[in-house]
Amino acid sequence: MRTIYSFLFFLFFVLCGNTAIFSQAGLGTWEASAFLGLSTYQGDMTVSNLPIAKHGHFAFGFGARNFLSPQFAVAARFWRGKISGDDSLYPDLDSRGGKMITDINSILLLAEFSPLGLAGDPNTELLFSPYLFFGTGVALANISVNYADIHGKPENIEQDKMSTRNKFHVLFPFGAGLRFAPKASWNLSLEIGLATPFSDTIDGISMLGNPDKKDWITSILLGFHMPFGSERVVRPDSDEDEYKSGGF
Repeated sequence: MRTIYSFLFFLFFVLCGNTAIFSQAGLGTWEASAFLGLSTYQGDMTVSNLPIAKHGHFAFGFGARNFLSPQFAVAARFWRGKISGDDSLYPDLDSRGGKMITDINSILLLAEFSPLGLAGDPNTELLFSPYLFFGTGVALANISVNYADIHGKPENIEQDKMSTRNKFHVLFPFGAGLRFAPKASWNLSLEIGLATPFSDTIDGISMLGNPDKKDWITSILLGFHMPFGSERVVRPDSDEDEYKSGGF
């Protein structure tokens, strides 16, 4: 685990250190971002792989990203979502009688890679560009479970109760998205992401379920992004100016 931490933070700071080198790659140096979408989870209280219909909840976030080249960017993001589980929705789990809801607030550091180049880059005519992302972060999870109504071994119930006292979890998010940039002044993205804490306790159910099966959080987010900064690159006008001062 320490090796993973070291690699991710090393990558983040190396990329940030090269910002000056790539600052004139044809992009706004910074973009502000806002996100809206849905969150759900896969774990001991769900059966399907993407249970949006049964367990989808409103999610939102905001943040900023810095483009180092048309292919690479680094980003910081605050994300708030919710996950839930209900044994009564699944015949195989109904006899346990568990219900859960967890509010999650997280701060994430991400690296983004656009293999085909970036939509909105003045040096290309791309309107759409796919991208991949991965990173790390920390989450504050407020877990609520109806332990008093659950059928299970008392020692397992007590052990799972103890697990909810750990409110902080380290997350490792990754996923893919599609960027759409019809204007130089703004763009949109649609992305699906997965995040795992590499634990089985973010839903408050572990020993009462399958402790060897880790929990996963899924998000589907629509993003709105705008470049900002004291100087940003735009498509040259008739005077062949390459820079526009000011923010948005």
